[in-house]
Amino acid sequence: MALAIDMRPLIAALSWLLMACLTQAASLSTQPQTNATLPSSLNSTSASGVGLISFRDTVYRATMHTLALYPQAQLYEIEAVSVSGATTDPHLLKEARLIFAIPNHAPSTTLIVDMSDHWGRWKDPRLSPLPVPPREKVMSGLLGMDLDEANTYKEGAGFGGPYWSVIVAWPVGLPAGRDQPMYMFQMEDDTGGKPSVIYVGTRDGSVFALYDAKQMDSPEGGRLVSTS
Repeated sequence: MALAIDMRPLIAALSWLLMACLTQAASLSTQPQTNATLPSSLNSTSASGVGLISFRDTVYRATMHTLALYPQAQLYEIEAVSVSGATTDPHLLKEARLIFAIPNHAPSTTLIVDMSDHWGRWKDPRLSPLPVPPREKVMSGLLGMDLDEANTYKEGAGFGGPYWSVIVAWPVGLPAGRDQPMYMFQMEDDTGGKPSVIYVGTRDGSVFALYDAKQMDSPEGGRLVSTS
């Protein structure tokens, strides 16, 4: 059932998020490959780079470390991009980034924390002149579910296609009763009536499909359809 809701604010935020994903890989490749001085438990990985620490746990620990350095920091967004093109395997989303806002910290009010080339190892937080992602709410670094579980909900709702990246954020404008941080899977193929983005609630696993996200001038600003 399509929800009669003005999605233009949400689409505006989505446009910003997609642009951030497109520039993330280039940004990561040009930054110094130094690791943050995190506790040894935070930097633990398996030989394959993934396994001893989950997406949810490494995000939480990196958030806590960042807050220890910048107590006023507020987490707005988590990005994870595939290292091998569009995929259906969430474990291949290894290029990760956390975006924080730091109120009253002019001239730089945004703090970025990038993961290094090794899963679970994070670079030093760095101040950035980039603006805070628009139309999003502050969220906790402790997500209600892990990435692989969100992927399972997505597939269970009938959306098994590959995706380029996943963004975790708390968008403004979600339907009443489903207002929560969301895993947002940026789908590879949104042609032929397929959705552009699949939303999965981090708290209750509710699934939404966003259609027509590229039609920025549409009066409806896209259609958000509940599948659960």
